[in-house]
Amino acid sequence: MLAGTIMTREADTYERHAAPLTGRFTRHVLAAAGDLAGACVVDVACGTGLASREAAARGARAVVGLDLLDWMTERARLRFRERGRDAQDSDERDGAAAGSGKRGATGLHVARMDATRLGMRSEWADVTLCQFGLMFMAEREQAARELHRVTRPAGTVVCAVWSTPDHASQLAAFLDVAGEVVLGRPLAREHAIFGLGGDGALAELLSRAGFTDVRESRPNEIDARGGIEEYWTRMSSTVGFRVEDGPDARVATADRLPESVQREMRDRLAERVASYARPDCTLAFPMQAVIVVARRPT
Repeated sequence: MLAGTIMTREADTYERHAAPLTGRFTRHVLAAAGDLAGACVVDVACGTGLASREAAARGARAVVGLDLLDWMTERARLRFRERGRDAQDSDERDGAAAGSGKRGATGLHVARMDATRLGMRSEWADVTLCQFGLMFMAEREQAARELHRVTRPAGTVVCAVWSTPDHASQLAAFLDVAGEVVLGRPLAREHAIFGLGGDGALAELLSRAGFTDVRESRPNEIDARGGIEEYWTRMSSTVGFRVEDGPDARVATADRLPESVQREMRDRLAERVASYARPDCTLAFPMQAVIVVARRPT
């Protein structure tokens, strides 16, 4: 019961605070994917399934959402079931089976899988998606090769990552303040969240994996927050960072740190982001993603 409660809390926090942030770019990702009518789609690092559900709404015949975390896949299953009779209540084996050998599979499926070792049939997907996942993977090269493997010849891959810190100020400001308070130095530029945001970094990764016709775009959105407390709650509960140095450094979110540390971070952050305040005291942060669309050659 305790484990289930913790997983529910994690999923609730993610859907309340993290998904709305990355979800602003889902329409850009799916627009880059093109016409999905009748397509077989794999959504790698699907989280709670937002892009998967949108792909199904755009006419995809079969969608398989994959994520490594139990609480992500459990919540994705719940959201898939809420779609009604078109959703498949899949366990891990069913989700894998949807992409294991029959392109005639239909509906929405979910499975828990490691992005570097996907239990999917090779050349199954017409379209493979990975929205805000690749930059967090320790084995990015292997994950990119798996995206290539499961995509059929002439099929499409679309990946999204965060841009550079100067184009994602709501994240960069928080990480810099967190690092200054906890470690004595800003952390944004060394954080994995920006690891593929530089010019051509994501495109080169996919090119090395074997994709061609690689095209990069950098769409912009606005992240509007109700005020400093709402902004703090979102960042402190969802953005993890190193709180120690060394090869085995512990990673935590700010809401798990001592209250005195949180208070100092919150006060510094309020000063740091004051320039983004509107006359009504809400905050508006410009933010940019890197979206790369590519093709697996025939």
